[in-house]
Amino acid sequence: MTVSKRDLILSTAKTLFIENGFRATTIAKIAEHANIAKGSIYSYFSSKNDIVKALLLQTDEMRQNIIDALLNSTHKDNDNLIKRYIELELGEVVKERDFLKAILNSDEMTLNEELIEMLQQLRVNYHMTQQKIILQSFGQPIEPHLLDVTTMLNALLQEYTIFLALDEAKFSLNHCAKYIQLNIKSIANNLIDQSVTPFLTKENFPMPLPSHSKFMQQQAIKDLLEEIKQFAQSQDNAIEEEIYNTLGLLEQELEQSSANKTLQRALLANLRQFNALNKQLDALAPLLDLQLG
Repeated sequence: MTVSKRDLILSTAKTLFIENGFRATTIAKIAEHANIAKGSIYSYFSSKNDIVKALLLQTDEMRQNIIDALLNSTHKDNDNLIKRYIELELGEVVKERDFLKAILNSDEMTLNEELIEMLQQLRVNYHMTQQKIILQSFGQPIEPHLLDVTTMLNALLQEYTIFLALDEAKFSLNHCAKYIQLNIKSIANNLIDQSVTPFLTKENFPMPLPSHSKFMQQQAIKDLLEEIKQFAQSQDNAIEEEIYNTLGLLEQELEQSSANKTLQRALLANLRQFNALNKQLDALAPLLDLQLG
């Protein structure tokens, strides 16, 4: 299987971050170890920070795909869904432990405002995923307590994650997952049975959670962009680079607080030259409130 230049850059950078740390890893060293020109890296990423952000997003996307498969499984076992979810999450932490330590131990990264902002968005995605897990596990009766129970699951999972990632704790993931599920089930069922007034509501919840429809729209956009990237990876280097440059500009634009519709339309129009992408572009345009000629 041919590895795209972008993926080669990411995998090389990840290895070097783990081996040498963030500060000691330069763009020049990444280019040298990937056996590509330094300028080629700047066709995909503007800085080391951008590479780290891409690696974190890549990890989050892979994690989300695994969890979506769990939620959509034809062999659903809702009684043990929380346990299976926790095992997946903790398993990913163990898998990515060396990379996470390399980033979290770097002052440059922990004080980087762009990274902090991106991690906050990932935190929102994380919380939305956990809400789906809780809803599927307990059904409609848990809805009044959804934010409270999700927050408790998040808190428990976060602390055990720190034990695994930073303290390099060695314990059974299966036992840990069973233990957390037992506690969450006990809390959730007690809240349902005793008709306790929820503490967290949409009105006082401090995290800016998107509405369900907005969340689904954002997920649809993300999925379509990923399909376009997969197409790019199947093309020669010149086409791959052109598509990634266009997508990079589009993704930057989508992060802005006020949308530049003219720029968004121009970027999608630039991708029209690739007939194989017409299906994705036709689906993407209405999600971005654009009309393509």
